Amino acid sequence: MGERISYLEHLVGPPIHVRGGEREYVVDSCRLFVANRSTVGWFRVDLSDKCTFDPKPFLWNYPLPQLNRMRLGDFNDDSADISVECLVSCGNQQIPRISKSHQGSHADNYIEVRLDAEDSGENLKLTAPMLEAVEDKRGQGWLFQHRCSEEILDYNVVAKLKVTSITIGHDIPGIPSFCDDDQLPVSSPVEAVATAPRYFTKSSFEQYVLNKTKSELRAEFGPPDSVDEAHDRWYYLPFNKTLYVTDPDAGVRVGPLIAFFGVKGPSDAVVDVRF
Repeated sequence: MGERISYLEHLVGPPIHVRGGEREYVVDSCRLFVANRSTVGWFRVDLSDKCTFDPKPFLWNYPLPQLNRMRLGDFNDDSADISVECLVSCGNQQIPRISKSHQGSHADNYIEVRLDAEDSGENLKLTAPMLEAVEDKRGQGWLFQHRCSEEILDYNVVAKLKVTSITIGHDIPGIPSFCDDDQLPVSSPVEAVATAPRYFTKSSFEQYVLNKTKSELRAEFGPPDSVDEAHDRWYYLPFNKTLYVTDPDAGVRVGPLIAFFGVKGPSDAVVDVRF
């Protein structure tokens, strides 16, 4: 920390990418991101089963477990801030995540740390039921409007989320938010419900759509991404913006293949759903 970039690259080699405010390196089995400045002001490491490191040289007053086994609840400083980024309907521009941030005291040289838990894989198995419970209680319009708010969180669930990256340093950049650009006004609840994505697990989606007609599906989820006219089936892609179906066991989004029974018209009813 504080060393010149030229010295860092003498040790780890040249960056594989330079994008805007950061430089990306591959060190052993780790992806390392560093501020794109003349000196190292902050760095971020993406953690994995094969990537971890000892943070004690930077966070000497914070006893932490092995980083690639760490949960957000393991960093239990009461002054840490929790932030939410787009847990529902993020599109392809943003990675959904929950983060925990803290700035140390004078004794810690005011060091900053941010722990990110991306909402994918193992973490998705925990957050999917949490968000489904919020939608059942508040409705999908409310969930969409608050998808970047702590109000949708169950802190018992948050504590169990696996940390997927850690950022340490000074003047750590914030995470760009895509929520403000398309946040729906609270004064327009009808529009919010019509525009908000629907959030389901595989089993809840199958139960919900059985016997619904094509007209009803189109009104709720929009047109399908693909149509099989020969077999009277519709397919919604896993990254459809109005339909969000997850497989909690696998920790991934899935696309439903919906089969109908009828005369191949708008009144055909759903008879089968596969993924």
